[in-house]
Amino acid sequence: MKIFDRCAGALLAVIAAGTIPAEALTVTTEAGGLREAVGDNVDVTSLVVSGNINAADFDFISLEMKHLDNLDLSGATVVAYSGEATFNGRTASAPLTLPEGGLMSVKAAVIHLPSTLNHIEQGGLADIDATTIVLPRYLQSIGRLAFSNSRNLESIIIPASVTHIGEGAFSGCTALKQVDIVGNVDTIPASAFSGCGSLASVSLPGGLKAIADDAFAGCKSLATLALPASLASIGNRAFYGTGLQSVDLSPCRSITEIGDWAFASAASLQSVTFPETLVKLGKGVFFSDSSLGLTQVPPTLREIDDFALIGIGSAPSDVIASTAVEHIGDY
Repeated sequence: MKIFDRCAGALLAVIAAGTIPAEALTVTTEAGGLREAVGDNVDVTSLVVSGNINAADFDFISLEMKHLDNLDLSGATVVAYSGEATFNGRTASAPLTLPEGGLMSVKAAVIHLPSTLNHIEQGGLADIDATTIVLPRYLQSIGRLAFSNSRNLESIIIPASVTHIGEGAFSGCTALKQVDIVGNVDTIPASAFSGCGSLASVSLPGGLKAIADDAFAGCKSLATLALPASLASIGNRAFYGTGLQSVDLSPCRSITEIGDWAFASAASLQSVTFPETLVKLGKGVFFSDSSLGLTQVPPTLREIDDFALIGIGSAPSDVIASTAVEHIGDY
């Protein structure tokens, strides 16, 4: 009896210390009923949900289920919501949509989103702990700041169904290493991957037309990037402070100017090949690129703005001799 008492006491101590994980919980629910379906099991580490869910159920998950390591919503369908204000003040949300801030700060390492999800709204998965997210095959849009500051996220594949990515969607994802954009997006939006210091591999879609302001600013591990021929616009600070070693814009014959500070403070940048359509180099475009040897600019070039070439590694004295340059800015 004493041996049994000692063993029982030891087992209780282990459970109290949290070294035995809570069992996985599988529930089927109707919209707004997840709290009731889970009951007293809010401390489970794994939750699998099927049935209909809505904004109120997302609130319950993000605010009360603090110990989740695995969250599987692949068998659930998101339906419309209308009712009391959710945690972020929303009184309504659309069907097939992860609402604004819906799973913000969820700490699960593995998250399976509803397989029928079409839209992720602003901040829907911001500040999560997941290392990898498999996006649903029917997803159409990723909202502003959708995954921002998710500091453990390591890779993402944006499926072919996606046609829109919001500003700052992956900004501050400091562990993000690989991004494959299969989707038919025509713009990498402002600050989309800004501050992603570990980002080393990016695959851009063939029909891409624009890379907006600050899109890859601060991506210091990004050494190479293939730019599609369809690209027509590079925004201000688009590649500021990146680790790019070379840039080939020669196939991009729709580009006529490069935005202000677009490639500034890129200390590893050694070479740039321009398209034969280039008319203007923006302000500070290659500012402080100390490794850059500028050997060629196209004859179409007409304007070099302020600070554009200050601090570059080298350039021959006659580099603009055969161009149409009419204005060279200060410094």
